[in-house]
Amino acid sequence: MAQAPARAASAVRLFDAHCHLQDPRVAAVAPTLIRAAAASGVARFAVNGTSEKDWHIVKQMAEEYPAVVPCFGLHPWWVRERSPDWMDSLRRFFAETPEAAVGEIGLDKGSHGKTIDFGEQVEVFQRQLELAKEMDRPVSVHCVRAFGDLLEILK
Repeated sequence: MAQAPARAASAVRLFDAHCHLQDPRVAAVAPTLIRAAAASGVARFAVNGTSEKDWHIVKQMAEEYPAVVPCFGLHPWWVRERSPDWMDSLRRFFAETPEAAVGEIGLDKGSHGKTIDFGEQVEVFQRQLELAKEMDRPVSVHCVRAFGDLLEILK
């Protein structure tokens, strides 16, 4: 097996601050993507979970690949699909994964987001922000055409 070319000591190390390697469209090639990116200088990947359906995949990826920073959250597009105990489930993932961040969470009034009740988006977003604050976790925020609302909530 060929080894990746050695990087020069002065090479910039990169951090992919937002990706979805758990997405079914790329999950099968994620190991290849991780290796190729690492060979190009990407040291870490923030893999953002978006719904209860993919949190376990993100957790598994982080266990398999030390470069993966797991993020668990309920994306505004998936607010309607949440289970009644989604918040308890989210808390369990954080309890089991102390290095995890909260994300991808947020607000969306864009072409897809405007089809989802904005009040529900706000409620779910606020609950996840409160959890992040309580657990002292960083947050990955999704915001489309809702920056004023986002700023008010963050205040």
